[in-house]
Amino acid sequence: MAQEGFRHETAAWLVMGAAIALAVLSWGVALQQDQRQAELRFKVAVDGTVDTLAGRIHGYELALRSARALHGASERVERDEWRRFVGALRLQETLPGIQAIGYARLVQQAEIGRFVESARLSGEPEFTVADGPAGVARVIVEMIEPLDPAHRLMLGTDLDADASRREAMTIARDSGQTTISSPIRLRSEGGGARPAIAWLMFLPTYATDGEPRDRAERRATLRGYVYSPIRGEDLMRGILPRETPGLGVRVFDGSGSRTEDLVHATALGAPAQNAARRLLQLPGRVLTLEFAGTADFDRAARISQPLIVGTVGALMNVALLLYLRSESRERRRAVGEAQRLAAEVEGRRGAEQAMRNSDRRFRDVVTASPTGLVMADRDGRIVLANPQAEKLFGYGHDALLGRPLDDLVPGALGNPIADPSDGTIADPSDGAAQSPVGEPPGLARSDGRDVRGRRSDGTVFPLEIGLSPISSGAAATTLVAMVDLSARQAAQDQLAAALREKTVLLDEVHHRVKNNLQVITSLLSLQSRGAPPEARAALADCRNRVHAMALTHQLLHENNDMARLHVGQYLTRLTRLLADSNRSAAGTVTLRVAGVDAPLYLDLPHAIPCGLLVNELVTNAYKHAFPGGRHGAIDIGMALEDGTARLTVGDDGIGLPPDLDPEAARSLGFQLVPLLVDQLGATLRRLPGPGTRYEIRFPAEPEPHYDAGLPMTEVRP
Repeated sequence: MAQEGFRHETAAWLVMGAAIALAVLSWGVALQQDQRQAELRFKVAVDGTVDTLAGRIHGYELALRSARALHGASERVERDEWRRFVGALRLQETLPGIQAIGYARLVQQAEIGRFVESARLSGEPEFTVADGPAGVARVIVEMIEPLDPAHRLMLGTDLDADASRREAMTIARDSGQTTISSPIRLRSEGGGARPAIAWLMFLPTYATDGEPRDRAERRATLRGYVYSPIRGEDLMRGILPRETPGLGVRVFDGSGSRTEDLVHATALGAPAQNAARRLLQLPGRVLTLEFAGTADFDRAARISQPLIVGTVGALMNVALLLYLRSESRERRRAVGEAQRLAAEVEGRRGAEQAMRNSDRRFRDVVTASPTGLVMADRDGRIVLANPQAEKLFGYGHDALLGRPLDDLVPGALGNPIADPSDGTIADPSDGAAQSPVGEPPGLARSDGRDVRGRRSDGTVFPLEIGLSPISSGAAATTLVAMVDLSARQAAQDQLAAALREKTVLLDEVHHRVKNNLQVITSLLSLQSRGAPPEARAALADCRNRVHAMALTHQLLHENNDMARLHVGQYLTRLTRLLADSNRSAAGTVTLRVAGVDAPLYLDLPHAIPCGLLVNELVTNAYKHAFPGGRHGAIDIGMALEDGTARLTVGDDGIGLPPDLDPEAARSLGFQLVPLLVDQLGATLRRLPGPGTRYEIRFPAEPEPHYDAGLPMTEVRP
């Protein structure tokens, strides 16, 4: 007995030595993995910066293509139309780096005088063009927006006079594609000692309905260029992620790294530990990007895994040492206990026979059960299986017995939580004691959970299992009940696929409707250019109505909510469109909206008539309430009162004529208003003056936590 105890303790200490060696090895592997993670994060940051920069240049190119499309749709783009177009692009918000977008027209030397006179009559009285060589066509900047004092200096500039710009424009003209010039010093920087390095991006416009067929036709039909100055520092602003300290980049024009070609450089303040170099191909140009990462970046990229591995390894070895000492004492105690228990064996034989009889009855119940049942011992091996379990997993009876339960249901036996206070194992789901100490690991009771089963042929299928620990003396086991969920899972997958398909279809419908309505508004705008004033006003009204309908589909598409839209957000966008459509009254009439934060939502059938109703009332106020340039204000208010939405639209203008009967009026606006009120399910009431004021009430269900004391916001075009 002493010799056997010595062998056992020797084996235990050998295990202790192997555990220490494994902990040291794991710590070394963790150090290597930490270094690889830091290198990978640097590469991801570099690739992400290059992709972001390429995407930003692509956005610039798309802006120029839209400007060319505007010139292609019209014989001549007016300055106001150009100003509205560039303003709608919101360059500083959506395209950082672009200073402005301009248009340079190809003008023959003989036409310079008429060109200058036309520019002065169109709103630029100080427009001039410097003298140039006789008989040579010149590319003169006609329009540029935003027209601040610095950009105004570019008006009348001959872009063809500079060799680098001329070379880029020639390439763009012959290819019909976007081309970027060599680096230049921006004239619009105010003539400082160190003007910013920038490029000019050119895209030609042609006097043809379609794309020219060859280079000869492109040269013959060239009308001019849309162009944009791109400043290097603004281009790189915001490119590097803020959450990556210690990462810097230097940008050079061309494929080299000459100091005179440096466009942008990030100050690092510490020596670089990682470096990378990338070439970015742009339209007509190549940029060289050199990245460097300092120790700050390297520390930010690293994780504390090696420290954790080392600490855990040390704690595990300490715990193993304590366990081995405790186990040695327990073993000596167990020897004495075994001698005592041997005397009790005879007295328990009768109890064991009764247990065997009970076990036989239990096996009969298990065999007849329609649910798959298996019983696992403390080692997780199957000791009993009924025919339904054999059929479920495709094994014969002999093949199942002795097989680990993890072969059939991986992870079925979880990790229990021991409660030393009362000698039980607690289920973490409810904290209740479930099974006595000494049962197999992971045998906490479970009423049912979804797992994955594995059949004999390797196929995996969904399965619901329930664990029931059974304690029978020393032979603690677990009864596992299993139900095949394949049919239910297939039905759920089919329903999910149908839901995704309908969601995608509905989103596509809203997107197409929005695009078609935008095409209609564009056609109405084009049609109104040459129309008489009365027809132009009627077309503008139609365009505003289509805008109101298109806006609902646009908001549904933007918010990814196909069922409803926020009324306040809708009214804010709609009033901004109305103010922009009535820009001529911007200096005399103020459009204000209040209560846009009210938690009110409408579905599509009610949102469209609500928007059209506001459109008609506000448009009528702009048209008739302030004649002769009279000053005033138009107010729109939204409030929720006891489950009812209260929408008010009014002005402080001259009011309706005393002899006017709105119900008998023959104008389209007065005929549409009652129809829209009926569609909205609302009531319309005219409020007392001054001016003209209407109140529309309709049922609404507000969101909770609504504050009715909301400020009024002025809408500017």
